[in-house]
Amino acid sequence: MARILGLDLGPNSIGWALVDESEASSVATGVRVFPEGLENFDTRKEKSLNEQRRVARGMRRQIRRRARRRLLLRQGLVEAGLLPADPTEQAELMVALTPRVMELMGRLFDAQGRDFPLGPAPGQTPGVPFKSIPPAPAASGLRGAFT
Repeated sequence: MARILGLDLGPNSIGWALVDESEASSVATGVRVFPEGLENFDTRKEKSLNEQRRVARGMRRQIRRRARRRLLLRQGLVEAGLLPADPTEQAELMVALTPRVMELMGRLFDAQGRDFPLGPAPGQTPGVPFKSIPPAPAASGLRGAFT
């Protein structure tokens, strides 16, 4: 008594049948239907159910890479003797240097005849490099804010 298992593999289902070859009849049949892997199927808002997880995973990776780059930069500066090895001393140094750095940046922008961008220009995306920020109008009052 030979039995044959027949499978029908589809994108959202698997059908099966167990056939008894000697009696030429089916012993059992069935189908297993899987839920769709999409949300809002056949609409403009259609998206993968895994998309949210994939985006979050990408963000975690980006944050981890950025932290690693900062760590490697700090280690390199410590090895070169440009930064103290103690994390507490590093934090104190950063707090002490921040006002001076802002002052120097203000002077640099004044020397170039440009306004110091205190934040994104109206309609400008945050995080865009300074070069692409258009100069503020002269009436804005930002010119020379740090000198």
